[in-house]
Amino acid sequence: GVRCAHLLTTRFPKVALRFAEQLVQVAELPTAQGVALLRALAPVAVDFSPETAVSLVKQLGGLPLAVQLSGQYLRGESYGEQSGRLAHAWQQLTLPDSSLRLEQPQLPLTPHPSLPSQAPISLQRLIGLSEAALSPSGRQSLAALGCLPPKPASFSLATALAVAGLANPQPIYELVDYGLLEPIGEARYGLHQSIAGFLSGKTAVFAKQRLAEHVVAFVQNNKQDVRQIQQNYPVIEAGLAAANEQHFLLLLAQIIHGLLGYVDLAGLFDEGMRLVAMLDEVAPAEPLAQT
Repeated sequence: GVRCAHLLTTRFPKVALRFAEQLVQVAELPTAQGVALLRALAPVAVDFSPETAVSLVKQLGGLPLAVQLSGQYLRGESYGEQSGRLAHAWQQLTLPDSSLRLEQPQLPLTPHPSLPSQAPISLQRLIGLSEAALSPSGRQSLAALGCLPPKPASFSLATALAVAGLANPQPIYELVDYGLLEPIGEARYGLHQSIAGFLSGKTAVFAKQRLAEHVVAFVQNNKQDVRQIQQNYPVIEAGLAAANEQHFLLLLAQIIHGLLGYVDLAGLFDEGMRLVAMLDEVAPAEPLAQT
């Protein structure tokens, strides 16, 4: 009838744009609302450890489905209100990427259109569907971006291109179109915590090397620009971690030396001491030769 309407939900912006002119973006839940949803699903568990509930919602990045899956799991573990079982349940949820593996059965009347009717819904499966739909260059780019810091950090298009080894930004735009990368402001992007967890272990060493090399060039070109360094410090930290983890000692030393001018300008004495200590830990171990 004339008063009827259709409601379509999708993770793909282009699908939404083809369906209707008026779009409503469902953002991540603020921490207070995420905890309220968790409490509605599992009040006994949240009352048992309210501080852990707050930490969990932040860890999940406020993603409604992740909070819902966690709440359903906690509700099941609340049976009998046994403190030992509740403590174990919270401990399991705080393990890295545990939310990806939580499952819930599909409702018979509202099955997921891209999953077999008997397959439970999980973040791992749903993100995997989007990954599988990507072009080969899109999948390679997504895996490479796994070494970048997740939200609330953001990174520039230039950083994404450098880490993915791209000259053409089209694969990056493809990740946005499939809901795997979020545009933030002008030419900046964010990687949700759940996507970062999904990519854990998938990032090739070459991508980590490209990140470290990009950070070296960035700090050398911007070492007097406090604002640029501050805005991109999470990316710089990721470059330091990649260089340290992969024993790219020359790159590690170059990043640290490039940052010393910034920490001096910004008056970050403790950070300067931390960087020097990091360099001292690795420098005597072997010559600073790139491997």
